[in-house]
Amino acid sequence: MPSGRTNELLLHVPDNPVAVAELRRTLTDVAAEAGLTRESAFALRLAATEAVANALRHPGPAHEAVVRIRADADGVEVEVSSDGPFRLREDTGGSDRGRGLPLIIALMDEAKFSRDNGTTSVRLWKRAA
Repeated sequence: MPSGRTNELLLHVPDNPVAVAELRRTLTDVAAEAGLTRESAFALRLAATEAVANALRHPGPAHEAVVRIRADADGVEVEVSSDGPFRLREDTGGSDRGRGLPLIIALMDEAKFSRDNGTTSVRLWKRAA
């Protein structure tokens, strides 16, 4: 994450549509404040929603995704973490599943996936215009 004045939010997103909708509204506000274009803000919301959906599809004991949002004048970083299992599938086998990770990679300026001490994290970065 680039340096400068940084704003940070920490959200716990349970598996329910209202919580995910609130996350999207929060991302819309943060993206606007950080100076992202409308298209970049849409890409950020879509990628973050995909990452959260994946975390909630394979939940750990907490049955939630932890979302850390950091924003500054350079852009917005979203980190989605879960203590559930991490599954990276290349072959979707004709199903509608398994397309979220390639979509995330295509939409973001940077996307990093990691697994450390039982926690899976996806870090997304979108530059401000």
